Amino acid sequence: MNTRHLGNLMRNALLTIVGSSLSVVGLWAPSDVLGAPSGPQGVGRIVGIVVEPVQDGLTARDLAVPLGQRSDNHTLTDCIRNASCSKVLSVGHRGTIVWGPENTIPAFETALAMGADAVEMDVQETRDGVLILMHDATLDRTTNCTGEVAQKSWVEIKGCRVIPLLPGIESARIPTFREALDALKHNPPLTDGTVIEVDVKAPLSAAKVATEISQAGMTNQVMVLTSSIVAAKFVYAPLGIPVLAQANSYRNVLEFLGMNPKPVAIEVDIKLLPQVQNWVHRAGSRVSVDALEACDLIGVACYRQLVRWGADLIQTDNLPKLVPVLNPEN
Repeated sequence: MNTRHLGNLMRNALLTIVGSSLSVVGLWAPSDVLGAPSGPQGVGRIVGIVVEPVQDGLTARDLAVPLGQRSDNHTLTDCIRNASCSKVLSVGHRGTIVWGPENTIPAFETALAMGADAVEMDVQETRDGVLILMHDATLDRTTNCTGEVAQKSWVEIKGCRVIPLLPGIESARIPTFREALDALKHNPPLTDGTVIEVDVKAPLSAAKVATEISQAGMTNQVMVLTSSIVAAKFVYAPLGIPVLAQANSYRNVLEFLGMNPKPVAIEVDIKLLPQVQNWVHRAGSRVSVDALEACDLIGVACYRQLVRWGADLIQTDNLPKLVPVLNPEN
C-alpha cells in the first residue's frame, strides 16, 4: 500500500466502522460532549454505548450502494429561503469523503443517491487561473500527484486522480468548478437541481467565484460560505449570490444579521447553536452546523439533539446515519 495514503485510511477507519458496519446505540449528554449550557435541561452524561455488529463480509462497494430512497431535494427558494419550510436538510461534506473520492462528481452523485439534500465543495485556483475542486492547498493527501495547487497549471493537474479512502471504490479525476456546477445544475433530472455549498479557499478571489456562479446560472442553487462580512456585503450580495455566513462568536452572528439582504443561513459551532438559533430564525435566516468528527461518531442521538436545538442544515461525513433520521418516512 502507498504509505502516503495509510494515514488517511487510519484516520477515517473509526468513522467508517461506526457509520456503516456497526450500529451504535447510546444515551448522549450534550453538557459533557458538546458543552451545552448548565441547568436541568443541559445536564447529562454518557451512560453507555452498545456496539452491535451487522452482517459480516461487507465490502467498500457494498457500502457505496445507495440507500434505495432519495430524499426530496430542495432549491434555495423552496426551503432555505422559505420561512414556512420546516425540513432539516442533510449536507454531504465534500460530497462524501468515505463512499467516494472527495470533491469529485462521483462523490456528489453518490451523496445524492444516499439521500443528501445538499452537497458541499471546496474551490482552489491553479497557477493559470482555473478554478478546481480541492480542499487542501496541495495535491498530496487526496491524489496520486504532489505539489501545491497554486503552483501548478491546469494541464499539469487535470491528469491527476483523487484516491478513495476505501478499497473497491474507483478513483476519479479532479473536476473544474464549472464542471461540478454543470453536473449538479439539473441533478436529479426534471428538478431545479440540488443545493450546493461552496467553500472558497484563501487566497482565491471571492469575485472570481461569484462571477463563475453567475455565468453558470446557478444563483438559485449555490450559497457561498464566507467568514468575511466585506465579501458578503460587497461581492456576493450585489451579484445575487446567496451567502452562508460562517460565524464563530455571538458578535459575528449579529454582524451578519445586520446585513441587507441577510445571509440565507449562518453556520455556527455546535456549542453556539442553542444560544443563537432563536436570533437567527427571528431574523429570517437559517442555521447550519457541522456534525463532523465527534457528532458523526456519536451518530443518531447527536443528530436528533441538533434538530432539537434548531439546526436547519446539518453537514455530515455519515450520510447513511443522518439521512434516515431526517427522513424517517423513507
